[in-house]
Amino acid sequence: MITTDRANIPALPVAPWNTALHGVVSLYDVLKYAAADFYKLSEEFQAFAMMPREALNPAQKERLQASIVILYENCQKLELPLSNNQIQEVVHAVNSTNLDRINDAFAQLQRRVYEELQAKVCFCLPGHKVKYWHPMWLSETKIYDNFRSAWDEFQRAGHCYAFGENSACVFHLMRIVDFGLRKVAERLKITYDARNWMGIAKAIQKNMEQEYKTKTDDWKKLEPMYAEILTDIQAISRGHRNQVLHELEKKYEDRDAEHMLNVVEGFMLHLAKHGFRE
Repeated sequence: MITTDRANIPALPVAPWNTALHGVVSLYDVLKYAAADFYKLSEEFQAFAMMPREALNPAQKERLQASIVILYENCQKLELPLSNNQIQEVVHAVNSTNLDRINDAFAQLQRRVYEELQAKVCFCLPGHKVKYWHPMWLSETKIYDNFRSAWDEFQRAGHCYAFGENSACVFHLMRIVDFGLRKVAERLKITYDARNWMGIAKAIQKNMEQEYKTKTDDWKKLEPMYAEILTDIQAISRGHRNQVLHELEKKYEDRDAEHMLNVVEGFMLHLAKHGFRE
């Protein structure tokens, strides 16, 4: 009698996408894990289809038994439960020796495998976006050291950009900018208004435009730092289209989101370099 049993079958390896962060794995990992299985499935289907079922001799039965076990194991490994259920029907059909039932069961199995594989959808990250998805992105910078909350938000922004959600990416970046500007307002000892970022820029510019002799020694020492921050605020304001937060038809393209990622990263690095902390 033909079955799907095999003594001492080793534990099947876990699919890499079931253990990887967010289910994201490299193409190499996918091919290493699954490509041989796809090939083996195809090979066994072909051998199975060509094998005469009317009068199986012992050698043919042994080969058929091995083919069914391999199909079963590979369907398990590729997480195709409906196909595995159908393999059991194939086993019953073969044991019944009814040729019509065997052919029908085998045709159903091929359809099940095809449909289950079609239902598994993979998303491929473009190579230039991988670094923004990676969980270590910015972890070796002062952003991570000085602004752990902002770093967490950068991770969310990076994931959104990697998966093509550009407006969501910019939304997270604006939360980071808001966080940073509050720290700047505290240092400047001015009231922060989240609705008007340029209020901080104007305060910095006003101090910078004073006559040199009227500036305090502290300001003179800090002016280069505030000049950097002013440049950052202006760059962020140019890149940030406020209407995106309110008008559904307004969208960010990939290049816009990537530009904002770089600009906001630079802004937070400037703050960290000059001793700002959360």
